[in-house]
Amino acid sequence: MGALQWPFPRLAPRPRPAWHPRLPRPTRRPVRPGRPRRPRRGVRLGPLATPLDHLHELLRGRPRVRTTLLGGIAAAVVVVGFWLWFRDSSFASVQRVHIAGVSGPQAAAIEATLRRQARHMSTLDYSDAALEASVEAYPQVRSIQAAASFPHTMRIVVREQLPAAVLVAPSGSRTAAAGDGAVLGGALATASLPTVSVPAMPRGAEREAQTLAYLSVLGAAPAPLSALIARAYTSDKGLTVALRDGLLIYFGDASTPHAKWVAFARALLANGTGEAVYVDVRAPERPAVGTTEPAGSTAAAGTPSTVSGTAVASGGGEAALIAGLEATVGAEGVNFSAPASAAAASEAQGGASAQASGEGSSEGRAEAEQEASPGGSGEAEQPAGGAPEGAAGSASEGTAGEAAG
Repeated sequence: MGALQWPFPRLAPRPRPAWHPRLPRPTRRPVRPGRPRRPRRGVRLGPLATPLDHLHELLRGRPRVRTTLLGGIAAAVVVVGFWLWFRDSSFASVQRVHIAGVSGPQAAAIEATLRRQARHMSTLDYSDAALEASVEAYPQVRSIQAAASFPHTMRIVVREQLPAAVLVAPSGSRTAAAGDGAVLGGALATASLPTVSVPAMPRGAEREAQTLAYLSVLGAAPAPLSALIARAYTSDKGLTVALRDGLLIYFGDASTPHAKWVAFARALLANGTGEAVYVDVRAPERPAVGTTEPAGSTAAAGTPSTVSGTAVASGGGEAALIAGLEATVGAEGVNFSAPASAAAASEAQGGASAQASGEGSSEGRAEAEQEASPGGSGEAEQPAGGAPEGAAGSASEGTAGEAAG
């Protein structure tokens, strides 16, 4: 007799599968000892694998990580694109430009060029180099520093190299030059600048040593005195500067020009300007004021003759000179406060040494006068203050104490 058949085949119980949702998931079969693990399917990374291969292997089978990474990259692209559009849009365009530091006859042209160039920029995207390139045709502009304030304001500070003198060639051509020898062009060669004779007109920058010495001294002149200078040349006293009223200043060389200018101003104020013909500042700690023309004082060959035998003009010229001297001595600027203090300290030190060596000795005073007059020709000159060296030292000590206070 055969096996019993279920009367209703469709309702017969189905065989239970090996895994059922209600049953716990079967554990992974342990790897037998000594049997190698089956490698994962995918890209086998070798020694020459690229970073993209590593990224592909890392993201393979991880859809959430892949989606997050792609979303971050898309968001970064959108943000960068928006920033590139926004920084050059009208929301950040330059509409107000404030310019400082421009002077001279070409100031209006320089400001107009800078304003025109600045309005092509934005407060979020501007360049100092582009502003400097726009005024490259104006050599007196040394550098430019810009600062922007969102949304529409830009401030520009111009640093200039102002002309110190006018170079005059034998052919009659004229060009302005700065204190460092940079040639600034004929447009800045005004009549108010001192003149320097050169054998040939330079191109780009002056390289002749003697001309550079002239420009260095003239460029260090205080602003109140620069308009009173006529020219610079070489005499038997060395480098000499002539003022427009005929007063001569013997610098000797171009060393310590700031200290020598301050010593000149102090010496002339202490002795008065009425009968002064020259001031010798070759030793800035012991300036000497002369009231007669030094014997044998002639200009060097190839240079204009010195202005001799003329005292400082009275009236408006003398008043302007005194005002310039007082402004120079009382200046608190960077260029002249430190040299003035150094000159005062040197004067105080010289006065103290003179007192220690015996201020009452006539022989010491004669030696001091011989040092103050290097020519030794007996010209009438006196040290700053018009007093003996010991008294000058005491006065200079008081001046140094006041400056230090």
